[in-house]
Amino acid sequence: MCEQKLFIRQARINELDSILHNENLCYQFPWSKKMLEDCLLNQHLSLELNIFKHKENESKYVFLVMVFDDKIIGHLIVQKVVDEFHLHNICILPSQQGKRLGQKWMDYLMLLATKLEITQVILEVRESNLTAINLYEKNRFHTIGIRKKYYQQSSLGEAENAVILKWSAR
Repeated sequence: MCEQKLFIRQARINELDSILHNENLCYQFPWSKKMLEDCLLNQHLSLELNIFKHKENESKYVFLVMVFDDKIIGHLIVQKVVDEFHLHNICILPSQQGKRLGQKWMDYLMLLATKLEITQVILEVRESNLTAINLYEKNRFHTIGIRKKYYQQSSLGEAENAVILKWSAR
């Protein structure tokens, strides 16, 4: 994949249908259009200007897209709460997986966290998603707990546990 054609930027509301399409391709239990729209409408910062559009203690979202050849191939949603990020959603089109784009998301997330003086990033991931767990562990996330039956019914026919992972700046 040619580096010059791949970039990350803030998501735009007019891209909602494309983002929803990707979400539906990637997940058995995708986010709804309303959930994605709420995150898009509640972004709190302009990455280009590096300014915050919210009160310091207000919880808002950072919604990013990964673009290649003018096509959105992935998205990432984090919620900023004071000095913490909660990673809610990371998506890469199935046709683009296996190209180290997950690592590109992690590199960008850590760069953004450092720039915004984020002290920790927390996330939940399906217990069965070993590829994602390995990616997070490779990037200094460690397991801090399990949420029992956190996810909707899995392909096995029952609710699935979530592994809670945390990255710390220190």
